[in-house]
Amino acid sequence: MENKFTPGPWHVKDNGLIFILPPDESGNFVVAGCGQTYSVSDWEKERSLANAALIAAAPEMYDLLERIYGVDPRSTICLELINEIPELLKKARGE
Repeated sequence: MENKFTPGPWHVKDNGLIFILPPDESGNFVVAGCGQTYSVSDWEKERSLANAALIAAAPEMYDLLERIYGVDPRSTICLELINEIPELLKKARGE
């Protein structure tokens, strides 16, 4: 089954609005935005950046889940995939 969502990787940029942008041949385009066009508090900006980081990690999280699904949990391949989780969680947290 082919995915209908925009393929990753998605990146977070902060220029007043927080956008999730996938690079493509014709430049960047907005997949989603988190934030406000007007002045926001530090808490709101921090929350918006955290939301953007989580959304931007979604394609990679989907890919990892898809690769893990159906693999024998006792296999070396499964262990290798599970070892990818900590770095992906850091990305989702914006670290």
